[in-house]
Amino acid sequence: MAIIPESVSHAELVDGSVTTLHSHPGGGQAFPIGAIFISVDSTNPATSLGYGTWTAFGAGRVLVSLNSGDIDFDTVEETGGTKTTSYNHDVVSTNLRTGGGVTVGDLDHEGMSIVQPYIVVYMFKRIA
Repeated sequence: MAIIPESVSHAELVDGSVTTLHSHPGGGQAFPIGAIFISVDSTNPATSLGYGTWTAFGAGRVLVSLNSGDIDFDTVEETGGTKTTSYNHDVVSTNLRTGGGVTVGDLDHEGMSIVQPYIVVYMFKRIA
């Protein structure tokens, strides 16, 4: 893959001149095609960075690092999971016999939330 140097202005000074706050060895891009940009600002990175074509990424999903040894996480951009689940007494009883956790109280549940703690951000993927 050839890296084409791009002119990126990072800061405009009081006198109107522009300076680069950091550089990328070999004139490389800060965010090559396929990179993910995460921000709390909804501005498309094409506008804020001044280059590239970006698309919204991962709406309503959390990021998980690739794990080639786990079939749930062994493919880049694979999706899965659910926000709610249900279980009944038979499932819990089976888990108890096989060393699973102990559940106290009503053992029939439907629509139980399984959402992990989260923080919402904007994510964009560079596509060109």
